[in-house]
Amino acid sequence: MQRRQQSGFTLVELMITLAVAVILATLAIPSFVSFVEKSRLRGATDDLVALLNSSRAAAVKLQRDVNVSLGGSASGSWCAGASSAGNPASAGKNIPDAAACVCTTANACQVDGASSTVSSAGYSGVTLSSVQLSSTTGDGSVTFNSKTGALEPLSTAATVDLVSKTGKYSTRITVSPVGQSLVCVPAGKPTMIGYPSC
Repeated sequence: MQRRQQSGFTLVELMITLAVAVILATLAIPSFVSFVEKSRLRGATDDLVALLNSSRAAAVKLQRDVNVSLGGSASGSWCAGASSAGNPASAGKNIPDAAACVCTTANACQVDGASSTVSSAGYSGVTLSSVQLSSTTGDGSVTFNSKTGALEPLSTAATVDLVSKTGKYSTRITVSPVGQSLVCVPAGKPTMIGYPSC
């Protein structure tokens, strides 16, 4: 009489496979959490830099000053918004100054009729640790000049530090006096691909 071979897994094989899968998952979870944390920080940093760069470009293109305001709350939420100076045609040929806008108010921050804001709502856990936007006015904003795209008044550089949820990762955005936005990783923080150390 011939014995028929049975296919399938024994209980011991199944338990070993399950144990290996649990060990691999346990090793992968911290890396995945770190990846998500860095991705949120990178997204917030890139969007804030894009807002600054587009505001500078709009100032020169529209020939009107553009103000970028940054606001935060005690809960850690923050937002940034850009607002252009009024239209000279409706202001009697005199171009009014670009005023700071309240980015928490819907449609308060507009450049050439389009809403222009970035907020922490899309970047869970990313907070602002340091904001030095205006050394002269102290209102948490920078203004790009309509002729040169430089900061107005042409003074010291403005900086914004963003920090990830656990505080392990951080980025620093620096706006030079001539209006260029640069990103780096502050000293003592782990490196992030694509951003040099400060």
